Amino acid sequence: MPGCSRSRAAFYSYTTYLILFFEDTSLKVFQLITPLVDTEFSKEIGCRNGIKAAVVADEFIAAISKHEYEIHFGDTAKI
Repeated sequence: MPGCSRSRAAFYSYTTYLILFFEDTSLKVFQLITPLVDTEFSKEIGCRNGIKAAVVADEFIAAISKHEYEIHFGDTAKI
C-alpha cells in the first residue's frame, strides 16, 4: 500500500515537526502510530486481524499521562 505509506510518512514528519515546534510552550502534540486497528472503518481491508481499538485508546491515555509524545504500537517502532 504505497499510497498509505507515503501518507503516513508525511504525517509522521509533520507531527514530529509540531512536537519540536511547540516543545517550549503549553501546547503539546502527541503522535499515535498504530498498525491496522480493528474498526468498522477498516473492516473491508482485514481489520479483524488488527489491534483492538479499546487497547489503543487505553494505551494512548496511559502514554499521555507519562508525557510520551511519540506512541508506537506493535511493530511500528521498528519502522
